[in-house]
Amino acid sequence: MTYEEFCNAVNDGNVGAIKNFIYHSPAGPNEPCPCGKLPLRIALDRADLDVLRVLIDSGADFEILEGDQSIDRHSFLDNVIVDATVLGDTAPLERLLDAGLDVNFAVANGRTLLVRAVDLSKQFVEFLLRRGADPNKKTPAGWTPLMYAVDSDRCLFTSFDTLPIVKALLQYGADPLIQAPDHTTALDILRRQQLLDENVKAEVLQQLLKTKRAL
Repeated sequence: MTYEEFCNAVNDGNVGAIKNFIYHSPAGPNEPCPCGKLPLRIALDRADLDVLRVLIDSGADFEILEGDQSIDRHSFLDNVIVDATVLGDTAPLERLLDAGLDVNFAVANGRTLLVRAVDLSKQFVEFLLRRGADPNKKTPAGWTPLMYAVDSDRCLFTSFDTLPIVKALLQYGADPLIQAPDHTTALDILRRQQLLDENVKAEVLQQLLKTKRAL
């Protein structure tokens, strides 16, 4: 079977032919099809969970770049994240999660989807938490999603959402007492913020202290 035939099988939803190609081919499912789309994108556009499951199980790479070669490109998963945050369309990501994508999948720099979400929108944070994202999973730098959320000086884009994002993380079990490698906690990080509105800062601090007392 040629790669073009494999792509046709993905487009047709022929799971048997897809498995046969993957079993016999060292290339795997990560080359663009003749139409220019990745097999993952074809299956995602078709909302074909069975094909998505096979591709995910066979090592489909979510960090492969896709898009027009003449402009800045983003990884496959980045484009799905854009759908969920900018367009408010979580359906593509829901299909991937339903097909077996780990909600705690580490994207670029070892950061999870949830860590990415705290820099993007409250709605995306809440969506991932509802899907089972771990609010205490650390990045390779040793920070939790809550630490990134209170570090609003780092990302002013979502500073207006700091309080609801923190509330959502705490509601789903984020621990404000977890320490970073330098022994600082989310409380310490919050206290050193310079640009966050003081009223918001006070409310966030109150939420963290309330949770701390309950632990």
